[in-house]
Amino acid sequence: MAFYENLVILLSAGMILLPITIISLIINEYMKPVEIRSFKATFTMILLLILCGIGLLLLT
Repeated sequence: MAFYENLVILLSAGMILLPITIISLIINEYMKPVEIRSFKATFTMILLLILCGIGLLLLT
């Protein structure tokens, strides 16, 4: 039962973090940096969000 509770907490954290990622991706699209640097920034941000989710899962 604890597994499902952790899953719900992880999903809710994802629901909070997902719009932030989408907004940042939209901002990056509108800024139109065609350089690879912007892609790296979004990739690292998504990676950080995944790590935050894993951290939340470990905390509970």
